[in-house]
Parts: sequence; structure tokens; C-alpha cells
Amino acid sequence: VRTWQCVCVCVRACVRARACVRVCACVCASVRACVCLCLCGLPVIVLISHLAFLTPFDTLQAPIQFYADWIAARFVPSVIFLATATCVVWILIGNYYPSAIADDSCHATGGTHGNSSDSSASSSNTTTDSSSSSPTIECVVENAFLYAVTVLAIACPCALGLATPTAVMVGTGVGAKRGILIKGGEPLETTHKVNYVVFDKTGTLTHGKPRVVSFDLAGEASGEGKPSDAMKRAKTQRCLALIGTAESGSEHPLGQAIVDYAKEELRVSTLGQVMHFQAVPGCGLKSTVSSVKFLLSQPPTDLLPCPTSGPLMADDLTDSSEFEVLIGNREWMERNGIPVPTLVSRKMESFETLGHTVVLAAVNGHLTASVAIADTLRSEAYSAISTLKTQNITPVMLTGDNYRTAKAIANQVGIDHIFAQVLPSHKLQKVKELQEGLGLGEDDASATGNPIVAFVGDGINDSPALAQANVGIAIGSGTNVALEASGIVLIKNDLMDVVAAIDLSRCTVRRIRLNFLWACIYNLVGLPIAAGILSPVGVHMRPWMAAAAMALSSVTVVCSSLLLRRWRPPKRPRRRSSLSASVTVDFSRANSTGGDEEPDISVAL
Repeated sequence: VRTWQCVCVCVRACVRARACVRVCACVCASVRACVCLCLCGLPVIVLISHLAFLTPFDTLQAPIQFYADWIAARFVPSVIFLATATCVVWILIGNYYPSAIADDSCHATGGTHGNSSDSSASSSNTTTDSSSSSPTIECVVENAFLYAVTVLAIACPCALGLATPTAVMVGTGVGAKRGILIKGGEPLETTHKVNYVVFDKTGTLTHGKPRVVSFDLAGEASGEGKPSDAMKRAKTQRCLALIGTAESGSEHPLGQAIVDYAKEELRVSTLGQVMHFQAVPGCGLKSTVSSVKFLLSQPPTDLLPCPTSGPLMADDLTDSSEFEVLIGNREWMERNGIPVPTLVSRKMESFETLGHTVVLAAVNGHLTASVAIADTLRSEAYSAISTLKTQNITPVMLTGDNYRTAKAIANQVGIDHIFAQVLPSHKLQKVKELQEGLGLGEDDASATGNPIVAFVGDGINDSPALAQANVGIAIGSGTNVALEASGIVLIKNDLMDVVAAIDLSRCTVRRIRLNFLWACIYNLVGLPIAAGILSPVGVHMRPWMAAAAMALSSVTVVCSSLLLRRWRPPKRPRRRSSLSASVTVDFSRANSTGGDEEPDISVAL
């Protein structure tokens, strides 16, 4: 009879447990539906499906998600073990401490489960009262099984699984609305740990649209005699035609600026023919130019003085005449055995202190001209650099220009650390040095350990550095190769979005950690209550309550992640002007001459 009663108890408990599992499954399905409805409206879903250069959806997993997976892989077996232990413990409690079973409906009354034996009726009153107040074995097993099912229901690790993906989805969606495309959870998480932000100069700190601000022929700078106006016009025309034609085979922004200037000054739409074109990155180019005679038929404008001797004075210029043209920096001229006069070097230095890039041009082995090219800084560059400094992030500028030009640009935007005269192939090495803590010397506080480096660039030459950096940030107007190699794309071409991306990363990681904290607290508090630890004080939790609590925890995590939609980018700091003026008026000279002359006025800024 006892065995048969135990079997009936197990059957009834399984039926009740099955109903509880169905309730839990319905609640879980509702939670999943709510999560999908909350997240599918985010812009990141549309962006990921339409932009080809973004990574697939399955790569959105952040590194911190691996910790959640590691916990979940061990959490489920632990909960099963805990539920089994809870069932066993409550069976033992029901047998040895019957008074601990709180449900009065499970207590048997006299004769409820009695046998036909007459000996039970003839037992003493004390024995009868004791048996009537003790729970039956059916009630004990059922109570223990319900507690075990409650533990299983409340310990569903949904909150742990939703903590990271929901925050990453909301974070990338918010960034996409602000023009910051983040390709997955890894760059989103890594960005908040950045120690160095390396900026490429051309096209990043500047607009990438250089223009010629000065065109000086080498003869004037070297102090040669002043030629006639007709000679000036002839030589300037030929110089512009040769240099512009040579640069027409280059894809460098500085070369395009020279080409545009030559076409504008010569009033033509096409230039001559280029042969044997050879470009050396970081130095210059060498080519053979011909078919430039037709360019000289147009009247020149704003002609400058030019030398009275050299290869440009040849009067036998024909369509078949060929010229060997060299254009580049000082090092390129020295490599080809072309000396640079002292006066030319001084004039170059004067332009370089203003932040201009100066290139030299030589024709048939003779130095011909120097061209000063300027690229305007982005208006938000200073604000972005100053904001990074307030966040204890070290900004670094990397450029192929000489140190004097790089220093002038860095002073304008507030950058203290410069890597100048860096070849395109060496940008990758500079990033590695920063990652190893060797880039800025031993005095730099950020150089300890393994610093996290972010690189901001836009060109093809920046692609290896973008891929090597811990976080690659590409300007939206850059090349496709740079966009593909980067982890973050700034669609609006605004450098303040670099600061915004870092701030968004910090907010997202902070929200992920808060979600994990809530999930852990929920399990640490809910599991003991579900196991019946508060039963002595009259607090009981049933399976339907556990299922509701489990659903509430998942909804809470999702709502916590959706709070990221309230994020706003940092405000632009106002740049305080340090410009002051003093005016000095000297009336002594006017008074001494009887007022016939005007007083001397000097203004100092």
C-alpha cells in the first residue's frame, strides 16, 4: 500500500509539474516576443541589412558575452543539482520534522488514509492524535517536488543571456542614428578602454582639400637678376605647364592641388603628356613630360618673377620636346643630386612654420620652383582634442610632413605628441610601438602595460594602421578600403564623433555591467527563496510565482538596455580666444612738426 501511494504521489506531482512547465514556457515565449518588438524597431537592423561593409549579425557578440556564456554553461547544471538537492532535503524534512510542512491541506485527518485493520482503531489516544497531525508521504513528496520545480522555474538564465546582446543592439542603434556606425560588439566594448587616439593629418584633422597658396620660382629666391615682364610670363607659363603635367599622373591630394592650380592659371582643361611616371611614397615623383607647347598659347595671369637662366628659357620648344621633371621634398632633391640654395630653404621654413607643406620642382636637373600648399583644419578639431584630454586620453598626430609643418598644425589643435616624416608603410609600425608602450617614451603615464590604441584615418595608406589598431575609426568620406578595414565609421565626417563613440562605448559597457549585476542579484536572492529558505517565517513561493519572477527579470534587463536610447553625445567645448590687442598712438612727431604729419599708430596683437 505504501509503495502504491508513492507511485500515485509521483504521478500527481508530474502532472502538476507539467502544467507548471507549460506556464513557464508561455511566459518565456511572451518575454521573447516583447524583446523582439522592442529591438526590431532599432535603426541598426536596417543598417546592417543594407550596408555591405558591415560585419554579419552573428559577429555582434561582444567579448564580455563570453563570460556570460561561461557562466551559463555552468549555471544550468548547478541549478539542476540545486533543484535535486532541494527535493531530497524537503523529503527528509517532511519525514523527520513533519511540523515544517506548512500546507494544512496536506495533513491527514483520522482515518483518511487508514487501513481496514482494527488495530489502528484500538490504539491509544496519544498515538491517534500524533498520526492525525503528521503529513502523509504523498504530501511530503508533493511539497518537495513543488519546491524543486520552483527552483528550476526561477533559475532560468534568461537575464544573463540578454544582458549583453540587448545593450549592444541598443548601443549600435543609437550610434547609427547619430551617424556613428559601429560594426559589432567588439569595437563597441574595446573603445571604452582607449588610451591613445592617433590622428592622421591629411583628410582627418584637415578637410583633405589642399590648395596652392604660393608659387615661387627658384631664381627669385636665389637672388638672381630681375628679368623683363615678357620673360617672366614665358618662364612662369612653362614652369606651370611642366609641373602641372607631371602631377597629373599622381593621385596624391597635394598633386591634385597643383594640377588644379596649373589649369586655373593657364586657363586650360587638359595638360600635356606624361611618360615614365614613378612615384616614391613619402618623397616625391619623377616623370618625363612632353606635348606642353599648346598650353603656352593662353595669356598667363598673375605672373611671378622667374630666373633669367635655366632649361625653361629654351626657345626651341616643340611638341616633341621632352623634359625630366622631379617634384618632391628636400630629401628627394638630395637623392637626385639637386642642391637646394640657402635662400630657398629659408623661404620654405617660413611657410612651414605657418603649417604649409612646401614641395620643390626641378626640370632637367635644375631647381625651378617651390610650391606652398595649405589645407584648412576642420573647425571641430580643437574641440575634439581638448575633450579627449579631459577624459585622460592622449591624442597623437601622425603625418608624412616634416616636423616643422607638423608642429605648426599640432599647436593649432592642441596636440602635444607628433610623429612626423612617417612613410605610409611605417604607420603600421608606429601603431605597434604605441600598443607596446614604446611610442611616447618612458615619461608617458599611459605607456605602462599594453595600451589600447585607436587610429583615425581616411586613405588607402591608412588601411594597415586601421586594421592593426585596437579600434579603427574611418572618416565617412574616405576610401572604401579604409571603411572596410575600420571597426567604426563616422558618417558625418565630424571629429567630435570620435569623442561621442568613446562616450557611447563607456555608457554601453556600464549598462552591460549593470544588467549582469541585476541578473546575479536576482538569482542569488531568488534561488534561496524558491528553495523554501523563508518557509519558517511563512514566506512561500510557488512555480507560477517563480515563472512570473523569471519573466520580470528578463523584462527588467531589456528595459534597462533600452534606457541607452536616452544617450546624448557630449557637448562641444567652447574655445576661449587668447587674442588681445593694444594700440599705441605717438603724437610727439605730430606736435613737433606743427601738426602737418599724421601721428604714428601701432597695433600689437
